[in-house]
Amino acid sequence: FSYPVRPTNNTFSIGFYENYYKLSGMPGTQDISSLLFTWDYFITLRAQGKVWFAVDNYEDGFGGMQRWGGELFYRIYDHPLLGVGYNRSDIRDNALNFQKRYYMDSYWMSLEYPINGRLTTYGRYGWGTFSDDNYKQEAFAYANYQILFAPHELYLGGQYFYYNVTSPTI
Repeated sequence: FSYPVRPTNNTFSIGFYENYYKLSGMPGTQDISSLLFTWDYFITLRAQGKVWFAVDNYEDGFGGMQRWGGELFYRIYDHPLLGVGYNRSDIRDNALNFQKRYYMDSYWMSLEYPINGRLTTYGRYGWGTFSDDNYKQEAFAYANYQILFAPHELYLGGQYFYYNVTSPTI
């Protein structure tokens, strides 16, 4: 469900989804029901953003957990788009994480720069903290070259991703 807020270009969305996980150390599958609220807001011609909040409900007595975050983008001059963001999320990769309720706080900065009408570059640096006193760093970069324009668009692109955790305990 999505509702545009007039007279602005803002959009409020509500979504429900169901996830099933097979986790090591747990019999059967884990069912997670999530309710997601999203608000995309358009502040000015140069600034736009997004905020979200989700409530997850776990079966098998693990209770629920909340996730939230936001992003803000600002257009510098006419082309580059500078972004900053934050996200809190739970870690769902094994039974121990569910029981101990580990979570991660992530922060990032990004820059998208269209070099010309065909070539666009993007870079992002992120860092974060885990609830078990770990720390992470990540870097992401990509470039896209548009070969064909509308109505049949075709892009050629490449990307690089780096991820490092200081002292993995899980």
